[in-house]
Amino acid sequence: MQKIILVFLLLFTMNGRFVYATTEPTINIASVNENEANIQQEELVDIMKDNFSFEKEKRQLVNELALEKLKNELKKLRGTAIPTDMPVMTESTISHTEVTHPYVVLVSKIGGLTRILVSAEGHKHYLSAGDIFSSGGKEYILTMDSMGKYLVKEKK
Repeated sequence: MQKIILVFLLLFTMNGRFVYATTEPTINIASVNENEANIQQEELVDIMKDNFSFEKEKRQLVNELALEKLKNELKKLRGTAIPTDMPVMTESTISHTEVTHPYVVLVSKIGGLTRILVSAEGHKHYLSAGDIFSSGGKEYILTMDSMGKYLVKEKK
């Protein structure tokens, strides 16, 4: 489509120059016709610019759509129904005033990596399952129970 418009634009421009180059006796009429031709050419150029920008945006959107479809198919193949763009966060039901031992604040899964935020005596620790940390002179280990919830247990 763009090639056709470009060809017509070139032909229109070249044809206009040859026609007006041969008419010498009527200078005023030729200048009026030239102005009209220039206006038409400018309109044609504007239309082509609009078409070009439209096609460019259309191609970009089509590419983005195809990319999203591929991402969804990949998620289905991996068996994850949760989008990777949004991290999964779960909060502990224990209130902050009652807690004296470390507790899980949130669980985030980003890019296949699971990190757990644990709060212990006002300090925050990002840990993975099975990591050992110390707080208040005691050692704790982060474990996962059979229900898939993360728990902080005192290491013995």
